[in-house]
Amino acid sequence: MIIFVTLSPIGLRPVLSQDPLYERIVAYAFLGLFFGLAYPRRLWVTLGFVIGAAVILEALQNFTPDRHGHLQDLAEKVSGGWLGVTVGNVFGRHLPRL
Repeated sequence: MIIFVTLSPIGLRPVLSQDPLYERIVAYAFLGLFFGLAYPRRLWVTLGFVIGAAVILEALQNFTPDRHGHLQDLAEKVSGGWLGVTVGNVFGRHLPRL
């Protein structure tokens, strides 16, 4: 879903809030959370995957006619992904004890 929303024409992008900042952060936070929970002992691998996906998708936006990548957008996506991976990693490590 993140790939479609990032690379599709701007008219096909679903709008959930007035400010896309929240949408970016939440989408990548969930992605990071899911990977952090799935691979709790692989913090650096999951961080690399989520951040790498954000970088690649933001760069690919420059090749679409109606989209453009910005460093601020990338920073928002990376922040959300980092948060999600960290939370997922912490819960994934402590969840089996519960």
